[in-house]
Amino acid sequence: MKIKKTLYAIIENIELEIEGWYTPPEKADYNYPGAPSDFEIISVYCGSVDIYDLLYTIDAVELINCEINEQSRDESF
Repeated sequence: MKIKKTLYAIIENIELEIEGWYTPPEKADYNYPGAPSDFEIISVYCGSVDIYDLLYTIDAVELINCEINEQSRDESF
């Protein structure tokens, strides 16, 4: 079940508002290995400007997404 979430981050002293779909982790059982949590970015705002496409062209989205997914494994959203 995906949940729409808005996260806030400060990267290199720039405040960003990150919107995306969060998928909570699935627990393992004897027939199923489970699945980690995931966050799929759909937009990144700097002020009122969506800079997602700009970040995507410079491959920064993948770096932000990796950081968010690492944090979501360590903390409860």
